[in-house]
Amino acid sequence: MPNGEKAHFGRKNQIWQLTNNKGMRQAKQEGITWDLDPIPCAMETDAVTQARMMIREDSVMTIHFRDGSSYCQHADATIIKTNADGS
Repeated sequence: MPNGEKAHFGRKNQIWQLTNNKGMRQAKQEGITWDLDPIPCAMETDAVTQARMMIREDSVMTIHFRDGSSYCQHADATIIKTNADGS
């Protein structure tokens, strides 16, 4: 997802693992949901540009710029840039 959220489906155990953009994780299987340990995150704000960057331990990085645009890079090198208008 462009905001850093991701989902992974384990075919062997039939479990979805969902990670939100703040590193909080949940697992889902057959309508039952439970919490998993969160992924550690580091957040910084650039003093000059006021851009807010977050890097998670699962190698997902998001940058939110002051104009409302954003940049997200996932662990598989997928890059998603979003303009302030959402395009």
